[in-house]
Amino acid sequence: MANNRTIQIEYSEAQIRAMPDTEKLNLLLEINLIDHKEIFKQGVTLYGDDKSPGVCEKIRTQALQIVGIWLALSAAVGSLSTVVIMHIVK
Repeated sequence: MANNRTIQIEYSEAQIRAMPDTEKLNLLLEINLIDHKEIFKQGVTLYGDDKSPGVCEKIRTQALQIVGIWLALSAAVGSLSTVVIMHIVK
């Protein structure tokens, strides 16, 4: 049930002054509802929903994986360096 309504955003001051108050309020309400839908879609994209993670969660997961790989490589290089230094010192 996609509601792809377009509303005119640009109004001159004279047009706004000529509108009745109810029409002005209805226009503000329509703009607000459209903004709310867009902000909600952006939130789902960034933070995800129940079905899939969002961009922020994916980046966090990848950052943790990179840290894990960095720690593993650091441990391997440190161990190798220790063994090489022990053999040199002997």
